[in-house]
Amino acid sequence: MTPCARLQRLSSLRGLLARAVQDGAPSQHQGLVTAAAATAAVAAAGTPLLGAPPSPRLAQLPDRAWGPPLPTHHIARAYAKPAKGKGGGGGGKKGGGEPEAAVEADQQQPEFDPAEFESAMASAVEHLGRELSGVRTGRANPGLLENIPVEAYGEKLPLKACGAVTVRNAQLLAVSVFDSGLVAAVSKAIQNSPLSLAPAVEGSEVLVKLPRMTKDTIEQMVKLVHMEVEGAHQSIRRARQKGMDAIKKSFKGGAEDERKRAEKEVQRLHDRFLAEAERLKKAKDAELREHRD
Repeated sequence: MTPCARLQRLSSLRGLLARAVQDGAPSQHQGLVTAAAATAAVAAAGTPLLGAPPSPRLAQLPDRAWGPPLPTHHIARAYAKPAKGKGGGGGGKKGGGEPEAAVEADQQQPEFDPAEFESAMASAVEHLGRELSGVRTGRANPGLLENIPVEAYGEKLPLKACGAVTVRNAQLLAVSVFDSGLVAAVSKAIQNSPLSLAPAVEGSEVLVKLPRMTKDTIEQMVKLVHMEVEGAHQSIRRARQKGMDAIKKSFKGGAEDERKRAEKEVQRLHDRFLAEAERLKKAKDAELREHRD
């Protein structure tokens, strides 16, 4: 191709380029279009890009035509859509690794907490202590009357919520009733209790004389104590069994060391509260023996 033909071809391409820009090519992409078209034009004319126009005719082309050609991968990257999937912002089902973390969390073994079963065992011992305080031992003790249920205000309340129990002497208890309208209800509750007591009303007070305990009465009280202690033992054993069942569910399919450690902890709680129940039993037996001898 002669130099004259080359110049004519370049002039034609330049005109096409100018029209493309005028027809609405975005301003931010005009530089890319100009550089790409000029590079193609110069290559077609057989003129190398040396950073300056090789002739006055070529000098009339835009200045950007004489820079280094823009790599095609830069253009492709500018127009590429954001990738979806791992690490991308597309939020696809498999993106970001979040579902995998959720699956791992679901597969984790549930944590075993012995606090619930310890609380059940402690409640059994507390109930035992209240019941044993109401067992007659032949000696005046406010706890003998304080937990007797009284019909008051349409519900059952412990006697200590209706009046204050005090010791007058070794054989006499006095109940100072807070509401004089409840004196009769308090007296009736004491009379109907399993203690076999005969209360006497004096004004706003209820006096309770404790008779000396016979041998038969003491034996009955001993049996009552043992029954109450056995009930506490059963409650503690049930709490232990529930704890062991919960451990089996929590450590099902693995974590053998953790499972054994949890079982030892529940067994330790069981033994501890059984020992506390036995301590209360021995203390009450000692009080009863004072009147048996």
